[in-house]
Amino acid sequence: MIKSLDKFLQEIDEGDWAVISSATDYPENWVIPDHSHEKHQLLYATEGVMVVHSAHNQWTVPPNRGFWMPCGHVHSLRCVGALKMRSVFVRPDSFPNLPTETKAVSISPLLSELIKASVSLKPPYAEDSRDARIMHLILDELALLPALPLSLPQPADLRIQQICLAWQEDPGDASTVADWSERLALDPENHPAPVPQGHRHDLRPMAPAGAAAAGTGAYRGGAEDYRRGPGAGLRKPQRIYQHVQETVWQDPESFFPLTSAQ
Repeated sequence: MIKSLDKFLQEIDEGDWAVISSATDYPENWVIPDHSHEKHQLLYATEGVMVVHSAHNQWTVPPNRGFWMPCGHVHSLRCVGALKMRSVFVRPDSFPNLPTETKAVSISPLLSELIKASVSLKPPYAEDSRDARIMHLILDELALLPALPLSLPQPADLRIQQICLAWQEDPGDASTVADWSERLALDPENHPAPVPQGHRHDLRPMAPAGAAAAGTGAYRGGAEDYRRGPGAGLRKPQRIYQHVQETVWQDPESFFPLTSAQ
């Protein structure tokens, strides 16, 4: 049975141990809402994919990879498919040499087997016992976790966040630029006035390429209107992905805040 998040966090935060491991199996599409804890945590899925969210980043972590979450960082997690979660919690003041940044990490075969063996161990661990040596070796491995480039920065603008979330929930969403402009009270021909100058990007020059790629015949060249209607040439989600990707690549700092979290 899966414990309630409040009860689980209470047990973790109030525990007087220095390090402990736990095992929880989650069903498909299970969501753990925003929370933080007073201990560092290594999340490791032996099966299933986990999507970890923070304020400005998202990580999609495949099975047999891990995620390091330092204490105090607010985050949520979504399970893609059934998930077999194995976690290691560490009291920060006991081991100050552990990483302080959030990151997706590679899990070595050694660390994987140590974690699997440790979930059945309960503190206190007798000095110089097998249990104590397993937990100490896990801590040695945690200090050397190699980072993986699985971070996807999230837009700071709340309106753009709504679009990103909608695509994540339904990649087949065929909403047009005009549809989103109406929902978010934006000007479909250009930019909403409240957006700071440094964050404004005109997507209209990209429409001809999208129209041609989509085979709509909407672009006629010259001074003529290159759209038959609002959003023509951008009706397929993959076209919008392409346009946004190209624009962000040209000027990423206007879309995403600078952050050291990777």
